[in-house]
Amino acid sequence: GAVRAPDGPTDAAISLPGAGAVTLADRAQRARLQRAPAWREFTARHGSWTALWNERTASPHRAFGPAIPLPGFTDDPSGVESALRAFIAGRQDLFGAPTLETGRVQKVRGTWYVSFHQTVRGMTLLFTDWEFRVGSNGNLFSFGADAHRGIEKH
Repeated sequence: GAVRAPDGPTDAAISLPGAGAVTLADRAQRARLQRAPAWREFTARHGSWTALWNERTASPHRAFGPAIPLPGFTDDPSGVESALRAFIAGRQDLFGAPTLETGRVQKVRGTWYVSFHQTVRGMTLLFTDWEFRVGSNGNLFSFGADAHRGIEKH
């Protein structure tokens, strides 16, 4: 699955230059991103999903669409987290290969709310927003991933 950050808290966090509040892509950039091979493959595989794109990261800040059954899902915190990590890892063209630290895994009224924080060399990358919504039946119906790709190499 997606790489798991080391267990235990760290005191360090980093921010990329220009990072902060999300700016959504304008119409022209949105059109380019929706035509990109990664998104076209995603929608061909999973149906007509809609995305609000993060201008800086060129990743889906929020996306929603037809339910996607998550293989390996079990209706408990470790089961939903594991299924989501596998989902992320299986779509590197869309998400990259991030190291993710679990922020929360919480079930409220039949919906799992799962958030992750992207880390680099053990430090939390500020202003990364990885959010997933999964039904108690194991179907993913919404996500957001401000995926900063390729920064682990720097």
